Amino acid sequence: MAASAGRLYLWGGFDPRDGSVSGNGYCYDPAADAWREIPGVPDGGTFVGGCAATLADGRILCTGGVDRAVFAAALRLPSAELGAYLSQPPAAYRFRAAAWIFDPASGQWSRAGVSGRTARAGASLVPCAGGVCLLGGEIKPGVRTPDVCRTDGLE
Repeated sequence: MAASAGRLYLWGGFDPRDGSVSGNGYCYDPAADAWREIPGVPDGGTFVGGCAATLADGRILCTGGVDRAVFAAALRLPSAELGAYLSQPPAAYRFRAAAWIFDPASGQWSRAGVSGRTARAGASLVPCAGGVCLLGGEIKPGVRTPDVCRTDGLE
């Protein structure tokens, strides 16, 4: 979720009751007190657990989050199988390594790059000195990292 030009932008979500995971996008306009659907996550994934930051030009950078299929399957696991699920190595969860930029003015997505360093869930992303900083997050369910990474260059 991020704000740009007085509007709120949101992608992803899930319903733990039925295990559904969404990649849909929505924009809330407080002046109109209305939501509208916008282009969803461009690769069919989700940004559940991902993070976003509004860049100086109003575009929105989105990184990280869970893999849609892996997370949906985990939501449907019986409680007796959760221990085995949580004991897997980080690569098994396939947290999202692709970073995407959404342009609210055009309603279009562009891929900003791919990095294993941004494949985190529950991190924070903040603009800083001409770039962005990614702070913390999980490298797998329940295992957080204190790592911070910074980039100056974005497409």
